[in-house]
Amino acid sequence: MQLFIKAISNETVFVQLINRVYRKLQRKIFHERRYIDAIAHSLRAGFTLVDFSAAYGNEQLMGKAIKRSGVERKDIFLTTRVSNKQQIKGNFVVDGTFSK
Repeated sequence: MQLFIKAISNETVFVQLINRVYRKLQRKIFHERRYIDAIAHSLRAGFTLVDFSAAYGNEQLMGKAIKRSGVERKDIFLTTRVSNKQQIKGNFVVDGTFSK
């Protein structure tokens, strides 16, 4: 009987863990969609300057937002920040930041 109770307990813990991971992924996807929509709407509304940092790791989201907006890339002024660490090492690529 004790083995059966332990198996049920482990199954419950496993199901709870799966539910937590699923909810976390849902939140991440929801926030990414909101981010893309916000940038795309801003570009369509006439904003032309987008300032962000590659340190945030959101280059792909920025690219999706630009595509979704329908605004031509040549009409958008993108700026990014180069971290002090990258400046000291000299290992930053200006053109590569936005190609992800």
